Amino acid sequence: MLDKATHAKVEKIWAKLGPGVYQRWNRLETRMPLFLKYIDKFKGKNVIEFGCNAGIYGYEIAKVAQSYIGVDQGDYYIAQAQATKKFFDMNNATFKCKRVKAFIRDCQKAEERGEDTPKINAVFATFVLYHLNDKETDLIAEYLFPKCGTVVIMTRTSKRSPWRKYNGRKLHEIKNVEKYLEENGYQCESEMHVSKKFGITIATKEIVDDNDNGKGEGDRQGTNKSTRRPRSPRVSKRRVREGGEVLPAEREVDAERSNGVLPQAQAGVGTEGDVQGGQREMLSSEQTGGDEGVEEQEET
Repeated sequence: MLDKATHAKVEKIWAKLGPGVYQRWNRLETRMPLFLKYIDKFKGKNVIEFGCNAGIYGYEIAKVAQSYIGVDQGDYYIAQAQATKKFFDMNNATFKCKRVKAFIRDCQKAEERGEDTPKINAVFATFVLYHLNDKETDLIAEYLFPKCGTVVIMTRTSKRSPWRKYNGRKLHEIKNVEKYLEENGYQCESEMHVSKKFGITIATKEIVDDNDNGKGEGDRQGTNKSTRRPRSPRVSKRRVREGGEVLPAEREVDAERSNGVLPQAQAGVGTEGDVQGGQREMLSSEQTGGDEGVEEQEET
């Protein structure tokens, strides 16, 4: 953990860059030890932090992570974070002055254009998630959670939150943070600080990389590809008749018969005469003598 003397030096730099200093020593000495108990969760990961402020948590994360991105909408906080980066020589860290919504929308648009986007497979947010409205937390779940096997959230436990009016999930409560993450497929464990005024939630799930040929390591090591899978093609149900009679599913028709109807492989019956399952040989009009005897019913 950053010592008090070093913090005092960097705090003097912050004070010159913005109207206020949020990550003061009296806050960090209380909150940071609980966070550092779980710092190894970010080892080797590509981490994004929402609400990075002056970047002190980012400094700790960047020491173990492969890469780190800090996002905050306060321009003076990002100025302080840039000073932190320079002071500690954080070469694998990037800071962006963006709202959460704007950052994610930019990434989505870049993907649509086929451009590279930041590699992210872990999320951290400290005392900020309850500042976000439901649309922003929905965007995090939609865009980032399919990519991320690790999410760490620190939150306060205020009974009277001034953010309730627009944060319907009430993410100032640990139980609601857990619910939000569990709804997105995570397994959660939480620990409260001895003061009971704040706590930390660690959420994990297995992410299988589509490019690892089924040999997933439990975490996607960053990707700029969309996680959406292509839809399966629509399947046509066909009824095959011979001389006006419905063919039984188990009957194989000799390919050499004069009417030229090919064998139906792996046929199964849903309703009478519906042939389902398996790969079908398509009947050409040349083989069947035109459309006679073949009726097509599109799946609805």
